[in-house]
Amino acid sequence: MPNVRRRIEREGGEEVLGWKIWEWYGVMIEAEFHMVWRSPGGVLRDITPNQLPFEQILFLPDPSLTYLGRQVNNIRCPLNADPRVVDFIRDANEFFLIQNEGDRAALSDISETISNEERARLKFLLARRALLEAEISNSTPRRNELCRCGSGRKYKKCCGRVAS
Repeated sequence: MPNVRRRIEREGGEEVLGWKIWEWYGVMIEAEFHMVWRSPGGVLRDITPNQLPFEQILFLPDPSLTYLGRQVNNIRCPLNADPRVVDFIRDANEFFLIQNEGDRAALSDISETISNEERARLKFLLARRALLEAEISNSTPRRNELCRCGSGRKYKKCCGRVAS
């Protein structure tokens, strides 16, 4: 968010707060508190480098939001009943809570404020999330779940169709 404020100082315009939203197709939808730059000409531009592997990301402005210099947890909503998705979301939330406990939410470097026990827990959560992500990505959807190819059809009517 400091990058948007620096751009405003150099070129004018204003900050626009909202939600950056993407879908891990057929698995979950995630929304991240985000700031974009509105140029003096009125064009919205996301000047923050994108580190997400998703091709389509929606920015939804939300005028009710205020940036207080603290991290805000993402909103995650599962799109299927896979318990691994629920575990992935739970671990992501716990990871956020540890990283942002108390005054840490306003710090860019928390390394000196974190205990060895918390550091070990964060390392464990990262490893488990990576394992869950791989398992979910490589799993076959149930018959009535969305096909992961992005067609919008149920798996049984798409990639899961049995050739006759």
